[in-house]
Amino acid sequence: MVWYSSYNSFQQLIDPTRDSITELELLGMGFASSCAVVAITQPIDLLKTRMQTRDYRIIYRDVMTCTLKIFMEEGIKKFWAGWFPRLVKVSCSSSVTLITYNFVTKGVKQLSDIKPFAA
Repeated sequence: MVWYSSYNSFQQLIDPTRDSITELELLGMGFASSCAVVAITQPIDLLKTRMQTRDYRIIYRDVMTCTLKIFMEEGIKKFWAGWFPRLVKVSCSSSVTLITYNFVTKGVKQLSDIKPFAA
């Protein structure tokens, strides 16, 4: 939701008609969208990872206790620990997705223009 919403917003800012977006602009929008995803979801991912540890019930009890314990003992910066490797991973996958989506969209548009299945 975060990724596609931010991607769509960037796309509307650059070219509302979506006809003249270059591959470089497409990759830039994908990277910016990936930054938004990591900035928003990294704390959630950290909590999920902590709650998946083997003895989480002994250490944390529940998500709210986990959140409070991390905030009080490790500081607010800890919620965004590991953001860079995750950004690289998300950026790579979003780049592949966008390039594929753009390629398929152009192909479908070309096919609809020539109407190969018209009777």
